Amino acid sequence: MMSFGDGWWSGGSLLQVLRVSRVFSIVEQVLAIEDVFKRRVTNVVFMGIGEPMLNLKAVLEAHGCLNKVN
Repeated sequence: MMSFGDGWWSGGSLLQVLRVSRVFSIVEQVLAIEDVFKRRVTNVVFMGIGEPMLNLKAVLEAHGCLNKVN
């Protein structure tokens, strides 16, 4: 089993994953999909090998933004 101190995690990729997963980036990805398919996204799954939990604050904020009623 790979830990965060082994393999690709120690090569800086973890920082890249966290950088990409900022709130605006998560929301922007959903909006981009809506634009491409011209339909509202109704389901979002946050997936990863621990990344969503390592970036929980941004995931929860993005969840809140995506579920706001205008």
